[in-house]
Amino acid sequence: MTQALRDDTYELRQRLSDPDTLARSLGLERGMQRISAGRVLVRCPAHQDSTASCSILYRQEDQTVSVNCFGCDLSGNVFHLIAAVRRLDIQRDFPRVLDEARRLAGMAPRSAPVPREQPRPQLRVVGPTPEERAQSPWLREFRMRPTEQPRDYRIPYLALAAPTSTLALPAGYVLLPGFAEAEANLAAHGLALERLRTPAAVSAERFAIGKLDIAPRLFQGHAIVSLTGAWESTQVELPSGALWVDLRQPLARLIPTLLEPASSDSLAAWGFFNRALVRQWSPEPGIYPVLRLAQRPPSVLTTVTR
Repeated sequence: MTQALRDDTYELRQRLSDPDTLARSLGLERGMQRISAGRVLVRCPAHQDSTASCSILYRQEDQTVSVNCFGCDLSGNVFHLIAAVRRLDIQRDFPRVLDEARRLAGMAPRSAPVPREQPRPQLRVVGPTPEERAQSPWLREFRMRPTEQPRDYRIPYLALAAPTSTLALPAGYVLLPGFAEAEANLAAHGLALERLRTPAAVSAERFAIGKLDIAPRLFQGHAIVSLTGAWESTQVELPSGALWVDLRQPLARLIPTLLEPASSDSLAAWGFFNRALVRQWSPEPGIYPVLRLAQRPPSVLTTVTR
């Protein structure tokens, strides 16, 4: 992609950055839910969607929108959404996607192909000289320097994430009481939450921790926690005050990402459950404070967030 084309696509993404206007321009207003000033949920154009499960979110950091469907694999930017609505292939039909984006943005389609950018000099990898290392000790073993040999590189455009493993999901999850920060994080993600007002005896799955590892270095200010183990069936009595997170909601695909212990972006990985997982006077891991249920708990429930 040439610099001119990169600039053009970025300008289009910024012009088409209002989620509400974008959804209406593409004919997705039926069943649309306005979550906030910068986010709407629409029926996904990539699959037969009976509920609004596709999120269009305004990103403040680059003033563009991101698209993510929680019912299928549609994910990306405004061009992926346009391609899905117009039944186009994002790779093969990208020029047509760009023309449609320009039409939506009130710009004329390109009448001539974008001029080809001159190939840049090829880079060669060399080691720093002793003089450079003495002057700049932060230099690593290798650095890149331009040469006078131009060369084109063909880079694949990867837009589809393929799972390496799959997991059968329950009807919902129960978060035991005492984890206010975890509850606030779930609510901040826009999930519908309910609280048990009375205890309830249920059949559930509890995660038996086989191994707990804590990263030796901080990542974004956190020591990442890794858990391995297995879910085991058990009979438990849920206490009043526990939190029920039902998967029958538009953001259902987000819930396992946050509550499954094997997820790299789970609340456990980010340290929300350290108080329960890490025991002060024992090398053995504690109890994972989340249960999986095959059906809604037989208890009086009150709505925490919708």
